[in-house]
Amino acid sequence: MNQQLYENKAHGTPDSPYVQYHLYQVPHPFQIPVHWHREIEIIYVRSGTVNVTISGENYAGTPGDIFVVNPGELHLMGNQNLDADYFAFLFPLDLISFQTDDYLENHYLLPLRSGTIQILPQMPDEYLPQLDEICQCMISEHEKKRSDLLTIRIELLRLFLFFINHDLFTTTPGRVNSIDKEMITYIRQNYMNPISLADLSNQFHLSEKYLSRYFKEHFQLPFTQYLRHLRLTNAKTLLVSTDFPITQIALQCGFFNVSYFIRAFKETYKCSPLKYRMTKGITAFHSDIL
Repeated sequence: MNQQLYENKAHGTPDSPYVQYHLYQVPHPFQIPVHWHREIEIIYVRSGTVNVTISGENYAGTPGDIFVVNPGELHLMGNQNLDADYFAFLFPLDLISFQTDDYLENHYLLPLRSGTIQILPQMPDEYLPQLDEICQCMISEHEKKRSDLLTIRIELLRLFLFFINHDLFTTTPGRVNSIDKEMITYIRQNYMNPISLADLSNQFHLSEKYLSRYFKEHFQLPFTQYLRHLRLTNAKTLLVSTDFPITQIALQCGFFNVSYFIRAFKETYKCSPLKYRMTKGITAFHSDIL
């Protein structure tokens, strides 16, 4: 798995590796850029709509829908209607492993880690009431801020037992198209420099017209919007994690016109870079997943 695609964000801590994010009341359309991580991710739509793409397959999430992102799968989420309200539960498979050479480890956890089996990305409708109950329990336990993970582990094991009992696994690997990973890797390596469709065309020996169409179909954004989003996301991180001047951050993230950077930031996050730095993003997102 190419490390350039790895999501550069720690999920939880060594003592508490389970984490959940709640995204709601976002004041503007959004799309979390395509990424991957080693954790399992469960996406639970509580209300509104969420567009989810997992390994190139697009899904329209509505209230009660539950999606599964396997370790290493490229995925993205977005919403254009300002009505998204969803949870994302992330946990490493080690959290539910008993660290023994048993049936669970050998037939499910190890194959999931290696990618030879995968949990189905979307749950059939008839299973949603039972899974909804488990998700609600995880939300409740997390909000209690317990000092240990025992109850959450029990709920995660219940969830996993549900997957096993209902045979919600597939042995068909390779749903991810390799060119997706290669293009995202190239863009992530070069977003701080001038980069265009012509550069992608030369790099991958494909026509600009084909790449433009491919990008919209597979990543749900035109190339220029995706590139701007990636640059703004990294700028947002630098604003709250460093004391670099605004001009330096703009240049470091590929914006060579500072006025354009400030204007683009305001359009996307509804506040200036300086105000965002002062408030540390509290008004931009209720849960900063990016």
